[in-house]
Amino acid sequence: MRLPERVSDQQDEQAIQALVTRWLDERRSLLAAVRSKALPEADVVLMNPAHPDAGRAPLLVTRPFSFAECLHTPPMKARYESGA
Repeated sequence: MRLPERVSDQQDEQAIQALVTRWLDERRSLLAAVRSKALPEADVVLMNPAHPDAGRAPLLVTRPFSFAECLHTPPMKARYESGA
């Protein structure tokens, strides 16, 4: 499998959107990686549904997910706040 095409993050938001739009239109690769705005050390990987290989991509395995279950008070918070 080939690595995703990297979308440069050294540009403003409009330029990045224009690059992604052109990437979609040109269908030059199946995947593109864009730097995440929420988590800068991570990428958002886009799949081009118009690329010839899109129909051969395997389906993702999904599972239920709840933000409420993930957003809880860390178990050791009280210990470190009290200085113990």
